Amino acid sequence: VTAGDPPANEDYWYAIPYDIGYYGPTDGAHHFCVSAVDAAGNEGAQQCLDITYGASASGDTQAPVASNLA
Repeated sequence: VTAGDPPANEDYWYAIPYDIGYYGPTDGAHHFCVSAVDAAGNEGAQQCLDITYGASASGDTQAPVASNLA
């Protein structure tokens, strides 16, 4: 998950992974957030991406089956 080019009025972007690395026999939801941060370290508004992975009887990770960009 990448943020692409930051807006001109921001210095850089950083990504915050949350609940990553799900393994198991049931569905797993993965949540990524990207925030703009200024030179003083102030965090701007977040944009978050939720990716849902399909169920896996073997416990292996599966390809994403749905996503939602908030």
